[in-house]
Amino acid sequence: MLFLWTTTKLGKIWLDGDSIRQIVSKRLPEGYYCQEISFIGDQNLLNIYITLPEGGNDEEKARLEKNTQTSLPSREWRSISTGSA
Repeated sequence: MLFLWTTTKLGKIWLDGDSIRQIVSKRLPEGYYCQEISFIGDQNLLNIYITLPEGGNDEEKARLEKNTQTSLPSREWRSISTGSA
């Protein structure tokens, strides 16, 4: 799925959600996978939904949050957090 990020005087800039999902998935530890990506362009908000392996604990979640913050470009991060479904 393509997400409209912004429109400039030169045209529109689109992000490929499947490509972002693949990039994130390659950086995750074994057993984790990127379930879904959503993007809200007018807020510059990227939501990454990661599925943890069964039996995952809070320590693993915290480590994943920290690794995600340091491995992905940090331009204008608001926050990164994990939650349970």
